[in-house]
Amino acid sequence: MSSKKEKIVLTQIKQDFTTPVDAISDYINLIIDGSDVYDDEISDEFQNIKKSAKTLRVNFNDAFSEYADTKRKTISNDEEASILRHDLRTPLNGIIGYSEILLEDFEDDIEESHAEDINHIIGLAKEVEGAIARFVDFLKDGTDKTSESLAENESAENLFSSLGKIDYKLEIIDEIKQSRILVVDDIKTNCDVLKRRLENNTFLVEVSMSGKDALEKIAKEKFDLVLLDVLMPEVNGLEVLIKIREEYSADKLQL
Repeated sequence: MSSKKEKIVLTQIKQDFTTPVDAISDYINLIIDGSDVYDDEISDEFQNIKKSAKTLRVNFNDAFSEYADTKRKTISNDEEASILRHDLRTPLNGIIGYSEILLEDFEDDIEESHAEDINHIIGLAKEVEGAIARFVDFLKDGTDKTSESLAENESAENLFSSLGKIDYKLEIIDEIKQSRILVVDDIKTNCDVLKRRLENNTFLVEVSMSGKDALEKIAKEKFDLVLLDVLMPEVNGLEVLIKIREEYSADKLQL
């Protein structure tokens, strides 16, 4: 691909990222401006979304500068692509996670107009997700699969539209209620969102923000399940997995 065409593609990807992120920021600022009617717990969730949106923008701008503008960095393998994708998706997952918690846990407390805004934020976050995927794939492969992706997405949307709205729920059986779960992730947002979701479903949750701390907790306490992130500094998830399996079989501790 010529440098001119490459620049055009990257500019389009950046716009496809920036437009929904700007809209997310606008929505959350509008909500916060009218959030004096809410208690501190709900207001904190709104602030968490705002912080995640700011982090997302900073992370993307830094990545775009390093990989696209100056080309100080390049992606040469799947591992490097996974790391960049992880860095960009982490704050995005925070936006989605905190938004869904607000809708699920505080449905009766949030004004209808604000609930609609939060749903818009979730939809916009899905658009950002697509832009991130395109950005990383283009840096890795030098190809833009926009038209193919749009066609596939349109087909999928048509399929689900034809099925109508599906009502589903996850049922937690009595046998696993009150199970002890260890969440291991070096990203506080991920731990926070996952911990509260699990606790809302009757599980007892502990958090470790490093592989080393997780191994220490597992040695001292009994857990029924460990939810383990892979990309972590110092002791990564795979190393934790290997060490755990040296001591515990799958029957003794699920991962």
